[in-house]
Amino acid sequence: MKRFLGLGFICLTLFAGCSSESAANDDDKVIEPELAIEEIDEAPAQEIPSKIQVTLEDEEYNIELDEHPILENYLTTYENTKKVNDQLNFIPLDGEETTHTYLLEFGCLESGCSYLYIDLSEQTSMLLADLSKLVGQYPSPEGRYIAIKFSRGQEAETAHQVSVVDIKNDEWQKITLKTDSENLPSLTAPFLFPIASTVWKSEEELAVTVPEFNQEESFNLQDWKEKGEKTVEAIYEID
Repeated sequence: MKRFLGLGFICLTLFAGCSSESAANDDDKVIEPELAIEEIDEAPAQEIPSKIQVTLEDEEYNIELDEHPILENYLTTYENTKKVNDQLNFIPLDGEETTHTYLLEFGCLESGCSYLYIDLSEQTSMLLADLSKLVGQYPSPEGRYIAIKFSRGQEAETAHQVSVVDIKNDEWQKITLKTDSENLPSLTAPFLFPIASTVWKSEEELAVTVPEFNQEESFNLQDWKEKGEKTVEAIYEID
């Protein structure tokens, strides 16, 4: 009896060894993964809500994201939509004509944030600046326009941009500022030079202190500093 058991054990051992060697040397035999895939539930894709609700100054607003494509696109890049919503900063605008309108600060990095001019009642918005920091906002004397100043850069290398918005215009567009002087820099190109001050002289005239330089030459911040940082007060008119 012991002899039969011994022979049986040897045969089983040899069979197992042969099977193992055969599996190891046969590259064509691959375990099909269908069963494993069926047993694992995939995590559901993050759904971006069609709207977000915010409460500002004791009033609730529903922001329809399809009306604000820039904000909607920003939210789609993050998995945790609720956490991102908590990082949206609504800054009230100065002036009597700014009910329901805010400056939305979002997407902040070390270099700065993005700023969206948004009307929560009319469901309209417009990007004013990105990768920048808010410096200040300046309503015109009669309150139709508001100039918003942003900065970009660090300390001595800081440059500015001034965006002017017509608050009472339903078409929602940034205002172009023009000047008759050929020696004054254009304000249409953002963050090219520092702007020391921003003051309204009248309802449609904005005075800003800008570097004095030759318009025929491209502005270089370092060269301007080395030449004494001369400035000039420039008057720009609403176009």
